[in-house]
Amino acid sequence: MKDLHIIFNIDYKNKFSQLNFFRESILRQIRKDMIEIPTIEQFKTLISRLEECKCYIWVHPSYASELVQEGLPNDILNKVIPELDSMNLEYKRITRTNNIRSDDETYNVNQMPVVMKGMRYYHTSELRKMIAKKEEMDLKDNIENQSKKVLIVTATQIEAKTFFSIFEKKRKKAVSNSIKNITYWNFGQIGNSSIFMIKQSDMGSLKVSGSMLTINEAIDTLNPDYIIMVGIAYGLKKDKQEIGQILISRELENYESAKILRKEKIPRAPKIPAGTLLKDRFDNASIKYKKSKVEMGFIVSGDSLVDSKEFVDELKDRYPEAIGGEMEGTGLQSSCEKQKKEWILIKGICDWGYNKQHPNKDKDQELAINNVCDFLIYTLKNFNF
Repeated sequence: MKDLHIIFNIDYKNKFSQLNFFRESILRQIRKDMIEIPTIEQFKTLISRLEECKCYIWVHPSYASELVQEGLPNDILNKVIPELDSMNLEYKRITRTNNIRSDDETYNVNQMPVVMKGMRYYHTSELRKMIAKKEEMDLKDNIENQSKKVLIVTATQIEAKTFFSIFEKKRKKAVSNSIKNITYWNFGQIGNSSIFMIKQSDMGSLKVSGSMLTINEAIDTLNPDYIIMVGIAYGLKKDKQEIGQILISRELENYESAKILRKEKIPRAPKIPAGTLLKDRFDNASIKYKKSKVEMGFIVSGDSLVDSKEFVDELKDRYPEAIGGEMEGTGLQSSCEKQKKEWILIKGICDWGYNKQHPNKDKDQELAINNVCDFLIYTLKNFNF
């Protein structure tokens, strides 16, 4: 039974000329058969075809930073190492440099013969069984936990920028893509959800680039499973609420749809409930979420930019059970109801609908959207969608 050294390496058409030297250094040390492969898929194909071999597994991740800087896919760190770990395969990291940190468990190629003496090796038949078992488990997990596509909608610059800042702090770098009139940002996976974000170009629901047409086109383009609108709102229960408090829509109604008589205004829009599953997940998440207050209830929406105590008092009289108001929810519910998509609106209180021009305006808005984004991430991490 011959020895075979399987080395996970990356050589994008000899982009890094140092790899030639690295390859020769390994061959001098092991004087054995060596096969270089860049992906876990090629590893599985190789094992399926090999007969009697004693396999040693090595990983060379030294060029990870250069790959990222050059915009190339980093299969070694993103795919290979997690896959080897998930199969409980023992491997050793090797590098051609002499600058080895004592805590890194990375070895210089000159140390390979010594390391090999205490290193686990695998018979090819054993590797085949382990790979087959892992693929069976992956298939089962995929069936039970199929990834859902979640579309996040923001309306203002501060909402979008804060969303970016918080998600990138969680190491979720966004990749943009533009299709037709829509630019969307892909933030990758959180829990069982693939996260996409769009920013509408106009505030409100009814403008050309408002929430209604923007979300409708995003649904046609991305076909998300769920749509979540995040942002800022005004509170309608000042004596019971606080700045930064999170509001979740149990139902939402367009307050601008009304029958106007000489002495009264009669609401004509239906009160539409948010998505059943989304309400369940965010309602349950609020039970243990401690960083800010969370309230689920009835929210009113309209295209008017409200900065009037008289108008707020009128809304309170017409909708005494409403917990808050905002500008984009009407377009959200209209687009999603038409296309049969689950939706929910989650916004943070940044003011009370009047006296908005004050020194703490920006800080209050930032606090509100920060709390919303943190709560969103908490829910996505802890609950399957």
